[in-house]
Amino acid sequence: MPIYKDHSFRLGASGASAEAPVYEINQSIRFDSSTDHYMHRTPSSGGNRDKWTWSCWVKRGHLTDANATLFQAGADGQTANYTTILFNGNSGGAPTLKFNSVISSATKLNLDTTQYFRDISAWYHIVCVYDSGNAVSSERAKIFVNGNRVTSFGTETYPSLNDDSMTNHTVKQSIGRRNQDSSRYMDGYMADIYLLDGYAYGPEYFGTTNSSGIWIPINYNTTTGNYGTNGFKIDGSDSATLGKNVATGNTYASYTSTNLDPHDQVKDTPNNNFAVLNSIDKNSNVTNKNGNLEWTSSAADGGCRSSIFFNTENSDKFYIEAIVGTYGNAFSFGISNPDRSLSGDGGEDLADFYGWYINPAQNWIASGSNPWNTGSNSASTSLHVLQMAVDASDPASIKLYAGINNTYYNSSGGTDGNPSTSANPTATITGSEEWSIGLWNRNSASSNIFVNFGQEGTFGGNKTAGGNSDKNGIGNFFHSVPTGYLALCTRNLFTG
Repeated sequence: MPIYKDHSFRLGASGASAEAPVYEINQSIRFDSSTDHYMHRTPSSGGNRDKWTWSCWVKRGHLTDANATLFQAGADGQTANYTTILFNGNSGGAPTLKFNSVISSATKLNLDTTQYFRDISAWYHIVCVYDSGNAVSSERAKIFVNGNRVTSFGTETYPSLNDDSMTNHTVKQSIGRRNQDSSRYMDGYMADIYLLDGYAYGPEYFGTTNSSGIWIPINYNTTTGNYGTNGFKIDGSDSATLGKNVATGNTYASYTSTNLDPHDQVKDTPNNNFAVLNSIDKNSNVTNKNGNLEWTSSAADGGCRSSIFFNTENSDKFYIEAIVGTYGNAFSFGISNPDRSLSGDGGEDLADFYGWYINPAQNWIASGSNPWNTGSNSASTSLHVLQMAVDASDPASIKLYAGINNTYYNSSGGTDGNPSTSANPTATITGSEEWSIGLWNRNSASSNIFVNFGQEGTFGGNKTAGGNSDKNGIGNFFHSVPTGYLALCTRNLFTG
């Protein structure tokens, strides 16, 4: 699927596939670096430190050098002995993938890719293989991304024959944090996390290419291999114990979750990729966290768009929700086109924007230019749910329905809008353009908003999930989804 310069992808773009999956991943685990999410376990007995395989699916969130670690084996504060898999670099530099091992302060392994990992709209499948007993030096460590072996490195150092790593040793093994300095927490999503103790297996054990040429997950087959002493599979299927080891035939301890909550089990997966707020396509005054579903502005103008755009090729009807954490001076929430400035004002500059313009005292509807008032507003104190129902089935005449708690407003300020029957839209937008969901702040004070595109119905634990799905049975929304409307995700691209 093509990725655009703002690291978004467009509904209707070529390369998407509605082909049934070989294996279904139903959930992922959200890691938020701002609240130090990670998992850990210290094995009671050692395994094979010379041969092992790490595999996981990853969707990146906030891109900085500090938010990067997938896995590290090594005691807390130990800088002389560790093995690490992490993203190295930041959004302004070079976010590469690094696989390294240090023993007695000597670098034994250091593979640092030239490939960058800046796409926050995509799932990556990453496999790292350590096999220091291999007679061929360059076969002693390997990195695979989406089924392909990485062969281009900025730094390329391989272990000596039979060099031990810290993986499968009786020291702390962490997912989502660098133990050596309690930093570089993972930010984003991880799904189907595997460690195979004593097995050096390639990506074909975890994924395959479908008929559309897309790399997709398969289930690890224990008839051709096992997990070994300290191996595991963590899939987040138990929201109460997100680090639970579900490996078949492996009864070793699960990983302990730190700062993770049940609502960090999320429906965004490699099989069904949901829209998020785009941490690349935003103003510098904006910070995204909680898996790019929480938007916080500083005390200045600034905006952010979603990772999925709907365009003129096979668009449909989409439904999105949001709640207000805190108000600043004012903010806007609705749809915008790519021409709208990310440094624009969230209240006075409303060109190329349609939807809610809200301040602490009143609700306003923005319709491409000047807003109009819909009355008093209580959303700031009660966490009322703001709604966007976008009928883009005719991209040349998009109908937008802006609602609060299932009351939708018409174009004159009345409350008889009805997206289920296509009656009385809030705004009608003519002309064939690309549109995305957008949030903008107005100057003077910061705002904090939580968005749900269908993947997480509690808004970061602020509400009790409503459990409502779209017409295809997808998503977890607080309110009932209007008839015929869909969550903004890849599985809804071509289903209609």
